[in-house]
Amino acid sequence: MRRIFLLVLIILGLPLFLFAQVKIEFSTEKSTVKLGERIKAKVVVRGNEVSCSNVIFPSPQIFPQDVFVRDIGDCQSKDGEVSKEYEIAVFSLHPKIPSVPVFVNGKEYKTPELSLKVEEFLPKDVSKVQPRDFAPLYFVPFPWRWFWLTLIGLGMLGLGLFAFLRRKRIGEEGEISRPYWEIARERLKDLSKSHLVDLGEYRQFYYELTEILRYIIQRRFGIPAMEMTNSEFISALRMLELDSETKQRIRDLVERSGPVKYAKGAVSKEICQGDLEFVNSLLDKITQENEAGDDNSPRNS
Repeated sequence: MRRIFLLVLIILGLPLFLFAQVKIEFSTEKSTVKLGERIKAKVVVRGNEVSCSNVIFPSPQIFPQDVFVRDIGDCQSKDGEVSKEYEIAVFSLHPKIPSVPVFVNGKEYKTPELSLKVEEFLPKDVSKVQPRDFAPLYFVPFPWRWFWLTLIGLGMLGLGLFAFLRRKRIGEEGEISRPYWEIARERLKDLSKSHLVDLGEYRQFYYELTEILRYIIQRRFGIPAMEMTNSEFISALRMLELDSETKQRIRDLVERSGPVKYAKGAVSKEICQGDLEFVNSLLDKITQENEAGDDNSPRNS
């Protein structure tokens, strides 16, 4: 009696046991492919109470390097099974995709190993292949056209560069032949007409103004003011033939311009206008001195 009872339980429980098993399938739309040809593949998970929320499909990164794999769809659920599609391409003559893990309810399963066949490059009966006519080697002529165009272009570029440098040299010679105070006066007028102060461009204003000031001092007293740092320039003021008030005004202008130029320090329009007027007055004073003596010769103190 006991044996009969156990046999009935086994018969009744066997379908439930089989139904509860998880089955993994891995298939492709074609079994014979070309190298690099992209085809669709699908992983299907069947079992009791499987859903997209409790199944983790293989990631494309875990497949072999000679197999290109890309996700092309989300998990699909239908009639007690879930599936996911991929796009794959093989790059070896004997492709084989090994088993990869699939997790269902936290338990690891494996996809079946998948083998593909690569199409043959030659027909089975090689004797039927018609040989192609022999083609002679293609002669590549020397690109004389591009050679001459490049040569002409380089020549024109060289002539343009020569003309530019010559014009620059003539301009520099013409600038040297003019009294430096005339050049400084023109630069101060251009700075005033630029309206940098009205536009609030204080930084650019002081770049121009201090450069003109250094140019005047360098040409008047023969010191390399254009190459000096602010501290070196201020120290050099002690050696110049200028009154103490003028030296102090120059020192204040240089010290005030530093934070404006390099740290965007605050300054007012009135102060900027006052500094511009001071440099103009300094140039007037130096001009009067030069008109009374040697016009264009720098003097050291």
